[in-house]
Amino acid sequence: MSYEKYGLEKWEDMKLEQVYLDKSIDNIQKIHELFKIKTTDNKKFVRYEDYLGRKISLRWNTYTTKTLGKKYKGQKRELLFPHIDDVLKNPDEVWLRYYGVDKRTGENIYQTDYIKFYDNAKILVNTTTTEDMEGIEINTWFSIDDVNQKERRKGILIRKGKE
Repeated sequence: MSYEKYGLEKWEDMKLEQVYLDKSIDNIQKIHELFKIKTTDNKKFVRYEDYLGRKISLRWNTYTTKTLGKKYKGQKRELLFPHIDDVLKNPDEVWLRYYGVDKRTGENIYQTDYIKFYDNAKILVNTTTTEDMEGIEINTWFSIDDVNQKERRKGILIRKGKE
């Protein structure tokens, strides 16, 4: 099911606040420093909590791939990184959606998309339960301004707005 079937507004009809995107995060050293500021124990994870208090982690390898990888370099995801905490704690929408089948195990994979709407960005944080079902990890985060909202706002709506 998509946002239309739930009777949700289109993005262009929403009155939204601006989000500050720090353009000074413009080199590898600053991108690495940004991650280190947020890490806790062993410097390999950043730990977050979502709106229900569930623990969610972001691995160093995922962070560097999504901020410095060739495929993602032009997307400026490092500018969105400081806002992941707000997206997880105060999402405007949370969707549970089918992702596909795990080729190794044959099991279905479901992902959760946390979306926060701002006037100048719509930020999505995508998570999956870890393989051992013991935790939740961030797979990716990005601005969905350029992505068809029907593709990102679909599945089972499990949270709408501030409840």
